[in-house]
Amino acid sequence: MRNIKLISLLIVCGIISIIQVKAEPIIWLGGDGDWHDAAKWSSETVPGEGAIAEVNSGSISLTNGTAELAAFTINGGEVVFDGWESSLSAEEIAINGGSFTHNINTAKTTNAEGKWEPTARVLLVCSKTAYSRNQMLYSIEILFS
Repeated sequence: MRNIKLISLLIVCGIISIIQVKAEPIIWLGGDGDWHDAAKWSSETVPGEGAIAEVNSGSISLTNGTAELAAFTINGGEVVFDGWESSLSAEEIAINGGSFTHNINTAKTTNAEGKWEPTARVLLVCSKTAYSRNQMLYSIEILFS
């Protein structure tokens, strides 16, 4: 009986210590490249579901959506959205520096209904955003989940 209590205590302590461990951020190593190139990230893996990602320098091309991150911070560099469906998803997005931009819209004329259909945008999907006072948000679509 005593061994069962000891094993139970060890399991509970193990679970508590796992819960308290804060994930280390996965950092973009700088330079130009595609978000989905694992070699460009400090962990040598693309940030996945629940990860914390950080960009300090370089230019990242985002050609489709990211996994749903726990947090994303940009301190420098840029994230370039390439296409209408490209999106950055995180519970929290912090903008301390750097920039978000998109490729040039390729539509040259209006459609049959006379409407211009853009082909590129910056799309951030998050529950919280934070940005420093010197950062301005122009023409960014932010969807709060």
